Amino acid sequence: MDCSICEGPIEKVQDWDLGNNAEPVNSGRCCNKCNESVVIPLRIINMKR
Repeated sequence: MDCSICEGPIEKVQDWDLGNNAEPVNSGRCCNKCNESVVIPLRIINMKR
């Protein structure tokens, strides 16, 4: 499975290979790097609105 943000591969973590929820960036799945650098910061910004 590929990341819906950077289009790179989503790495398997233990038995989980579906990555992270990419909302609110898009409705797909994302890798850990994009989750930490794009998705979570955007969620924090949205919480402050």
